[in-house]
Amino acid sequence: MWSTAAGSQGKAVASKKGLELREAGLVHLQASFQGQTGELTFTITPNPEEKTVVKVRPVRISTDRNVLPALPETVLVEYDKGFPKEKRVTWDAVTADQVKDYHSFTVTGQVEGVEKEAQAQVTVEGIIAVEEVSTTTPVGEKPALPESVRTYHSNGKTYAAKVAWDAVDPQLLAQEGEVVLSGRVEGTNLPTRLHIRVSANTVKGANVAEQWTGSVLPLAFASDSNDADPVAKVNDKGHLLYRCSSQPLDQLGP
Repeated sequence: MWSTAAGSQGKAVASKKGLELREAGLVHLQASFQGQTGELTFTITPNPEEKTVVKVRPVRISTDRNVLPALPETVLVEYDKGFPKEKRVTWDAVTADQVKDYHSFTVTGQVEGVEKEAQAQVTVEGIIAVEEVSTTTPVGEKPALPESVRTYHSNGKTYAAKVAWDAVDPQLLAQEGEVVLSGRVEGTNLPTRLHIRVSANTVKGANVAEQWTGSVLPLAFASDSNDADPVAKVNDKGHLLYRCSSQPLDQLGP
């Protein structure tokens, strides 16, 4: 990984396409890879050739609801010749009304020395709902509390988030009934609840897979499978068969 060291007057950025020379002056680049470090020093001289601005690269920013976005101080300007250059930008003001709801909007800005406008697409996103969960425990026993719950986001995606639960009162577990335990998604004030059913009617279960083979290992079975690849082929007394070919398993080599 390359980074610009202190004392550099110019600016160069390493990318997948190569080294972009963005500002004239002396440059000290430092590199690090797998614990090894190195340094490269060179001078970027100004290019007197006339260039035309092709476009100002757009910016994409995400923010939470009711939080003003942190817009960048500079944008990249692309020219018809040479590398992109960083230019300072002055953004139009963003109001509180623009970030009070989940949506996207565009902010424009004036780029120093460039006629083309800068644009920043701001997306206001966040958690819109938190899953409530349930569990069962015998009378007098503290249940195992789930470490995470599902959170539903404004972008349509679902994530798992860690939860900080309130302490469980042992007296509430001393008799049958339902106990509701409150919690909050870590790093937020978003609440969730754990519904605990306390029951005296519990039976210690057995490993139902053992009844099929007598083995202590679980047995895989399926309601439907390919005739060439019956599910029995994955049950070989502890050896896992992994299929990565279009051939039936019984035709594959060891």
